[in-house]
Amino acid sequence: MENTPVFVEFKYDSIPSSVIQKCKQHLNEYYVIEEASEELTRNLIYLSWLYANGYVFRFEDGIDFPDPHYEYEDPDGEGHILNSVWMQYDLYEIIPYLKLIDKRAESSYVLPHLN
Repeated sequence: MENTPVFVEFKYDSIPSSVIQKCKQHLNEYYVIEEASEELTRNLIYLSWLYANGYVFRFEDGIDFPDPHYEYEDPDGEGHILNSVWMQYDLYEIIPYLKLIDKRAESSYVLPHLN
């Protein structure tokens, strides 16, 4: 079962600060980080992490859903589908930073080159 995702608990505090900084730099293009809640930022990083590590599935109707092992709550509380949140913030841009190299290691991220 090589294609079966391995369950890994999301731990925001295990993500290297350079990766968080790079993600916040990107998200700051869509809203002012200092004025937004930390919860919104963490929520968007969590969603990007789900996509980066293969924990989001697309059904035939084109709608994305998280793996049943993971819960995701829309940051606006309006029940937007994952696809719309994904596109609204261009989350594909930060996915490379959140992909785990080794899902058995707690903190095995590719560290970004900070510009």
